[in-house]
Amino acid sequence: MKTSFKKNAPATAHAEAEVEPFKENPGVDLAPPTDAEGRGALGFPAKAVDGEFLTDDFIIPKLNLVQAVGPLSEKFEPGSIVYNKELVLSGGATPISLTVLRIKKQYAENTEYGGEEMPRVFDTVEEVRSAGGWIDWRDNQRPPFSPVLHALVLIKATEAENALFPYEFEGTAYGMALWSLRSTAFTRAGKTLITASKFALKDGLHTGSWSLMSRREKLGMNFVHVPVLRHEAKNSPSFAGFAASLAG
Repeated sequence: MKTSFKKNAPATAHAEAEVEPFKENPGVDLAPPTDAEGRGALGFPAKAVDGEFLTDDFIIPKLNLVQAVGPLSEKFEPGSIVYNKELVLSGGATPISLTVLRIKKQYAENTEYGGEEMPRVFDTVEEVRSAGGWIDWRDNQRPPFSPVLHALVLIKATEAENALFPYEFEGTAYGMALWSLRSTAFTRAGKTLITASKFALKDGLHTGSWSLMSRREKLGMNFVHVPVLRHEAKNSPSFAGFAASLAG
């Protein structure tokens, strides 16, 4: 098994803090020679990475399914699956392969589209209720809060050499991304992942791979693009170990 991290991966856009639920711990204890006060030759702490790191200190690319409206629709075709808001992985008909590393369910406020107000996000239904909200439809009206599933995923590169995919396993490039599933995406794909975590992949979501495409469907009076997620295969023990090492 060969694993490596490619150098010179480009900087990516900061993801919004409220949809970054996974707190990483990149601390690496590599101790160079130090002086009497425990500091390196340049006056830095002995550790190569030192200090307190919070969720919003990290840059994790996003995985997005482009709809007919919104900023991404001005640059990409609706139905496209886009990595890091710059690379089209699929137009929707061609499957991409991914492994889910971690998932986290929360409840996000349904704010007006295009507004400046940031949605409130809670971890439990009880917290939603304490804030005066609810998650069920009442009098045929959309609830003020809806479930959202954040998935940290490992995507298999669609191109042999791509600097946006900095991880390597046995000659194939991979990249991590944060995929947030709300509304229909939560129903179609989010619940599938939650169910798999309790049954088919109860030993860990990283032990299985998935294929992801998109499909245009009519929901109510509108047409939307929905994710089509299918369980692809069980990962080999060596690849599962590689994926687990990236999950942190």
